[in-house]
Amino acid sequence: MSLSGWINPLFKIGHKRRLEEDDMYSVLPEDRCQHRGEELQGYWDQEVKRAEKDAREPSLMKAIIKCYWKSYLPFAIFKLFE
Repeated sequence: MSLSGWINPLFKIGHKRRLEEDDMYSVLPEDRCQHRGEELQGYWDQEVKRAEKDAREPSLMKAIIKCYWKSYLPFAIFKLFE
């Protein structure tokens, strides 16, 4: 099964007519901006504390990687074997 199989119905609708907002799927609660922003904020706060302790500048990239690496790991593995 394709990793993007969820989008095929939208392609079919879009092929027949212009997509409308009501055609789109609802965003899952855990994927909403509020939730994702709060999650990243927590990792950013941790990074700032570590940076102060190590006398260095905090790295937003480190916070982003620590926050989202689990979400992207399957895609990275898939890409590795592609």
